[in-house]
Amino acid sequence: MDGVKRPATFHVCLIKPSKYDDEGFVIRHWRGVLPNNTLACLHGLTEDIRRRELLGNVDLRVRLLDEAVMPIPIEEIASLSRSPGQQVVAALVGVQTNQFCRAADIAFALRREEVPVIIGGFHVSGMMAMFAEVSPEIRQLLAAGATVVAGEVEHRWSEILRDALEGNREVELSPDQKADLLSFVHDDGKGFVAAHIATTAFLSWPEFGEMLGGRFDSHPWGSVTANVINEDPSFPATRHLPLTFELHDEFYQTKDFSREKSRVLLRLDTSKLPVNQNVHITNGDFPLAWAKMYGKGRVFYASFAHDAKTWDDPDIYQMYFEAIKWALKLTDADVTPRPFPVATPPDAK
Repeated sequence: MDGVKRPATFHVCLIKPSKYDDEGFVIRHWRGVLPNNTLACLHGLTEDIRRRELLGNVDLRVRLLDEAVMPIPIEEIASLSRSPGQQVVAALVGVQTNQFCRAADIAFALRREEVPVIIGGFHVSGMMAMFAEVSPEIRQLLAAGATVVAGEVEHRWSEILRDALEGNREVELSPDQKADLLSFVHDDGKGFVAAHIATTAFLSWPEFGEMLGGRFDSHPWGSVTANVINEDPSFPATRHLPLTFELHDEFYQTKDFSREKSRVLLRLDTSKLPVNQNVHITNGDFPLAWAKMYGKGRVFYASFAHDAKTWDDPDIYQMYFEAIKWALKLTDADVTPRPFPVATPPDAK
């Protein structure tokens, strides 16, 4: 977690969802008889992680929420997640097929409040094991920013929680798989287009960060409305955008980025944003989108979009569409790296 400040307290909310009855009401009982087995097991695993300090110097706290006997306090969890020094992950556990609709509704409600969500259980594991392609209902969760976990977690629960704590998106790749991906772009001249959380992926793989062009270094203001400056209106993916425009999103700060290796297309205008102690960029150069060559291949990255509504913005999806065309060499552009411009940007239009 180099460069990213750890929270003082990490709250793990283990949620066992109920299900809807035939009329669409959540089934809830006045009193429980036996504790839920999944909640009990994961509580024990989490407590063991806390006792052994496997997540390092953080105050790990676990909370059990069984919707069969209690309501799920969405607003309370969201408020805690926004509190200074506090980090929350909500894990929907042991989700069976007849509980999946309810679990998904809880997940969507939490994601709307920007609470990190993990979901696992029989339905997710079964659907991902039986079908080669991800099913539509799971794709919707992924699109909302939820983390989907398939299979048993006893041997990897600490790793899952560490990824949630540190914002990692790690997928186990063999050395051959890593080499194949890099060679696919660098040597074979193929394209690579990445969005938003891609800078949080494979943090333990330096070569991936080199190919991408930068690494995640927090989102200091969370979701905020701000001006974006179009540095290169001649590039195919930014040609349709005005010189400055207003956008509401979660703007990622980037570290390990060099203007000598990438051509910045869009950057955040930080001049009108409130002072934030988590901003590590001191010269106002806050890149949001860039293009670069990686060997023979073309690479494009943009920080957009955290909010699903931003993906529905015609300007944003046209940007990615044109970026894909450029990466596939269907269009051309000059991506020679350029220094940070010193001219004052025009007012937002």
